[in-house]
Amino acid sequence: MQSDSLREYTTLENAGLLEQLQEFQTKTHDYEELISQSLEMFTKTSEGDLVAYLSGCLVQRFIPSYLVVFLHQDETSKKIKNICFQNLRPASCPVKLLDFEPYREYFGDIPTAVSFAQMEDDVPEYADALRPLMPDIIIPLNGLTGLYGFVVLGRKVLDDDYTPDEQTYIQMLFNYASIGLQNVIHYTSSVTDFKTRLYNHSFFMRRLREEMNRVGRYYSSFALLVIDIDNFKKLNDRYGHLAGDRILFNLSRVIEDSVRAEDIVSRYGGEEFLVLLTQCSKRSAYIAAERIRQNTEALETSYHGKDIKITVSIGSTHCTHPLKASPNDLIKEADEALYRAKNGGRNRCELFAPGLLMAANALRNDRHEY
Repeated sequence: MQSDSLREYTTLENAGLLEQLQEFQTKTHDYEELISQSLEMFTKTSEGDLVAYLSGCLVQRFIPSYLVVFLHQDETSKKIKNICFQNLRPASCPVKLLDFEPYREYFGDIPTAVSFAQMEDDVPEYADALRPLMPDIIIPLNGLTGLYGFVVLGRKVLDDDYTPDEQTYIQMLFNYASIGLQNVIHYTSSVTDFKTRLYNHSFFMRRLREEMNRVGRYYSSFALLVIDIDNFKKLNDRYGHLAGDRILFNLSRVIEDSVRAEDIVSRYGGEEFLVLLTQCSKRSAYIAAERIRQNTEALETSYHGKDIKITVSIGSTHCTHPLKASPNDLIKEADEALYRAKNGGRNRCELFAPGLLMAANALRNDRHEY
């Protein structure tokens, strides 16, 4: 029996069929791996996480000098976002693209990856802008509305050319990546307020309910802040609504920078904002609110040569076990504290129920810094 098997093996080898069989097995393994990678991509909820995962996929086969994804998501703005990896490590991109339209026009007729040499021949002026990335392969990212981005893959670190098999893998990998990025972009759009780039109200309320459920289950605690810009209507009347929009955007960044990464910041509507401070004591909530107030007081928004300063009033409430009846009850409590802050002179922070110790401290402090 063993000799028969050896004879069959030798026959297959002599006919060249064994090599083909091994090649088919290798390709089958590669396709199975690609399917597994594509499924993993769809679990990513941020562009950065997805691109980082792609870099991990590539390192199993080769290391490109640069992996850069350029994204143009907002049709109302010319701003182009980039996510850059150098030698598969996050890095600052040496290229800043100012206009996306030439690339959209170029890739409109080319739905697949192209070599940088081909781009140089076709549109040398636009290819030249990418030269600092040591580009070798350019891959378009197409969605339902057309091109929304493209990927620049730099030369391999070992300085040899990409093989045909590697080029096929790259094309297929980024076909899946294109779908994954579109999913991430659509998800981000669905939970984000367009004007401020903060979470929208519906997403915030969902997270607030989740946090209340966590309090009920684990006896944890959190705080809720309601923030309102003082005299915002007067600012709009004086400087115009475009200035008001810029103030809203800049204040959004101040609030985000004043809280922890795990906290949730949302636009409530108009000039009001909500902040969910997870795992937070009553005193820590007041300290966070006061930090936001002080950082806002230091903010200057430049508009048509004028520096505009604003202040905010902040109301805060604290949630622990036993639970309030509903998320709206919590917001109502924070609103009542905000109302006291407004009536107390604005540019101040108030807690809904400060407690005896914090109230006693407040009596010794003109600013009510509990």
